[in-house]
Amino acid sequence: MGEKYNHTIVDGVSGHFLQSGNMPVKLLRGGLFFCQSGQTDIVIDMKHYTVEKDHLVVAFPFTIIQHLKSSKDFKGFILDIDSDFFANFTMTGRSSYYLNIKDNPCIKVTETEREKVFSLYNMLMDMNKKTEHPFRDEIDDNIIQIISYEVAAIYQSRKPIVEQPCSRNEEIFQKFIYSLFNNYKDQRSIEYYASEQSITARHLSLVVKLVSGITAGQWITNCIIIHIKSRLKKVNVLISEISDEFNFPNPSFFSQYFKKYTGMTPKQFRETNK
Repeated sequence: MGEKYNHTIVDGVSGHFLQSGNMPVKLLRGGLFFCQSGQTDIVIDMKHYTVEKDHLVVAFPFTIIQHLKSSKDFKGFILDIDSDFFANFTMTGRSSYYLNIKDNPCIKVTETEREKVFSLYNMLMDMNKKTEHPFRDEIDDNIIQIISYEVAAIYQSRKPIVEQPCSRNEEIFQKFIYSLFNNYKDQRSIEYYASEQSITARHLSLVVKLVSGITAGQWITNCIIIHIKSRLKKVNVLISEISDEFNFPNPSFFSQYFKKYTGMTPKQFRETNK
């Protein structure tokens, strides 16, 4: 029997992170994206790529991704996969494949390779419609594993897409975002993120405002509040535990901080969003 993994199949890109505007997101799940038409510009872990027809994008869990812009005819399909799949997926030389794909998340495929992956994808779509099939989950898991092996084979024989150059300001912004999404629980000062790049807090704020439209301070606050809200929705986690997790001195200070930016206490937010 196969091991069950949660996954989502998205035909087109509506509602997914590639249509989430210009806000970077940190993926808790991973997956594959195939571009069928048009083009889109995305930033993956501080690297800028232009994705076009027959380009494949692979994103592992905890990847930081930002959608910049897309053409009107941009279309593709996404296979969104639970992080447990990546943790348990076995393959000879898995580490070297992982590092190669992590460093080169975008790759162009041939027509033969595209048709092979599309046929597996369509098989997965058909199986998901068979809700009464006794082994649907097991078959799904095996198809996803076959797709993963096919993608690894493509990477073994194909050169990755070259990263697009970016300006100095864009580089500063991407480094700030990458650090923020990895340190938001411990660091809430602009000075910390500025010191990582050996620039002043004022310069960082000006650059971030220029590139994104909001200040570095707003980015920090928004990132923290978004993740706190996500944790508060987990009703089995105590508010005091969340306070400790985000390194607040005590639950009272945590409550004051949250209310300052949301207009309600953590308890009120949890009650409202049960």
